Amino acid sequence: MIEVTNLSSHIDLESFRVSGLGTACLLVATCSLDQYPDISASDPIRVLKAQLRELTDEKDALETEIAILKGYGGAMASMPGLAPDSANAFSGTLFDKTLSNATAVRELDVKITELNRQINKLKRAKSGTADTRAVVTIVADEAGPAQLRLTYRESSAG
Repeated sequence: MIEVTNLSSHIDLESFRVSGLGTACLLVATCSLDQYPDISASDPIRVLKAQLRELTDEKDALETEIAILKGYGGAMASMPGLAPDSANAFSGTLFDKTLSNATAVRELDVKITELNRQINKLKRAKSGTADTRAVVTIVADEAGPAQLRLTYRESSAG
């Protein structure tokens, strides 16, 4: 059995051929092409996606906090007998928190956009990568030297 790795992921499966030269008689040649994606934790796309999830979760938490505060502020407005000092204090807190969260959300949006750009760039670079494997099984009449030629066409990478 012969295993050839790191072939292009754009192999045209119909064009894959094995031919033999030399003293050996090629009786059987079977080929299977398997793509095996990198699933390691060190895969840069995987790492970036984890960072993206963290930033998205943080952004969602900030936006939820503001929604809760605004909802509470609206409920306070309808409370009879609410002391003006309490309303003013909450209003100031809501204003400050809204501004700080809005600033944080904008900063997160910039980071999220940059991570998405990096992920897309890595995905484009990975398109057509050498991640295909061919396995050829050969049976010969007798042991001896042989030269094999594997040929294939690549489909359009676009």
